[in-house]
Amino acid sequence: MKFLFDQTPFAGIKMKNRFFRSATYDGLADVRGHMTEELFQAYENLAKGGVGTIITGLTSVTTLPFLDRLYVKAI
Repeated sequence: MKFLFDQTPFAGIKMKNRFFRSATYDGLADVRGHMTEELFQAYENLAKGGVGTIITGLTSVTTLPFLDRLYVKAI
């Protein structure tokens, strides 16, 4: 029988346990969707608390100018 704290294979990767944190909107990124110290701390706290897998929420991975305009229109 599998338990929540057992190591678990998932898509060929060995997971620490069966706890997943799904992608959610937490409102801790800056106006462009970039990482802030508060967002870093939130992920760090989840990891230290024992969550085996963290799926991040909205995060910017580019600095292309047209995306900056989209972020400004959204707020």
